[in-house]
Amino acid sequence: MKRIILASMAAMFGASAYAAPLTVTLDGVRWEGPLYISVQSEDQFMQEEAAASTMVQTPHPGAHNFTFDVPPGAYAVSVWHDDGNGVFDRDAYGRPLDGWAMSGEIGQGAPSFEDVAISVGPDGASVTLQMVYPD
Repeated sequence: MKRIILASMAAMFGASAYAAPLTVTLDGVRWEGPLYISVQSEDQFMQEEAAASTMVQTPHPGAHNFTFDVPPGAYAVSVWHDDGNGVFDRDAYGRPLDGWAMSGEIGQGAPSFEDVAISVGPDGASVTLQMVYPD
């Protein structure tokens, strides 16, 4: 019986040791519509696969908070706010026409993982992203 209890406790506490909370705050959400948030490791960066993701069908304008449980490590957070047509729209120069946000520093052109990576330690991390919309 003692072994069963110890094994159960090890499984319970061991599982939590591998996940840390990553809190993502989005500021400046402007409209209702599908809002997609993706948390990606370096291997997943700019791919469809993600360590964690969520979609909120019709968020209200303003600020939104989301928490993801991920293993400690480096991650990029990207956000796409669809205008309702199901396509990430771009202009003739490749600039986004939908709302978007990304962690880290973004310059001209596609970012590298190192530009946008945030570190999630054993105690977790938080990041605030400012939504960007075309004018």
